[in-house]
Amino acid sequence: MERGPEDGVRTRPVNAASLVLYPPGMAIYYGAIPAFYTENFPTRYRASGASAAYQISQVYGGDLIPIMAGLILKSVGIKHAFIYIGLLVMVYALAAIWAILATPDTKGIDIA
Repeated sequence: MERGPEDGVRTRPVNAASLVLYPPGMAIYYGAIPAFYTENFPTRYRASGASAAYQISQVYGGDLIPIMAGLILKSVGIKHAFIYIGLLVMVYALAAIWAILATPDTKGIDIA
């Protein structure tokens, strides 16, 4: 399949929308995460607990998904990979939602 100059023109609206919508979403996410991590640990261990939680989550979210996506792409090909990679991301999102909902609320609890 040959590609022409119109291929880049068709993706411009998507690229522009990504540049406008992605940064505010990430700002909201990255603003809330430190508070969520730290409130679940006693004051004495707060920095260590938050750091460990962040580092472990980076291994599973930042390292494992790209490796798995690459393996999926290699095994099923470019035409079908987006379905399986999308499902993989959905599983991770559902696991994250479950983890957030399963985390006990610390309001009114003395965790000092």
